Amino acid sequence: SLPAIPPAAVSEKEALASAAALFETAVAMQKELIDSLKNQTAQNLDVVEDLSNGIIDSVFHNQDAMACLTMIKNTDEYMLEHSINCSVLMAIFANQLGYDRATTNVLCTGSLLMDIGMARVPAELRNRST
Repeated sequence: SLPAIPPAAVSEKEALASAAALFETAVAMQKELIDSLKNQTAQNLDVVEDLSNGIIDSVFHNQDAMACLTMIKNTDEYMLEHSINCSVLMAIFANQLGYDRATTNVLCTGSLLMDIGMARVPAELRNRST
């Protein structure tokens, strides 16, 4: 389950903490999805829809807090964080362009799924530096 988005009248520090909790949960949810796809046990993709909606809610609430989190890189979780970061940036971009919620959701969901094929690629190939 995703952390609750705080009310609009919170401090920047609280907004960043809330966004960080969402991001951490998003990485865990994305990891579970990738693992289920690797093991061919994925039942449905509802988690991606929930995650997309959580990201959109957080961006609409405080896009600066979410944008800050896209700058943090954990090399061990690159594949997971890459799609989440792209989804956050896509939500910010769609919001700035004035897209409606449904269109933004499609864009964010697509961003979350863009690296899904990499789940079946062996880690030694994915993480190769040269």
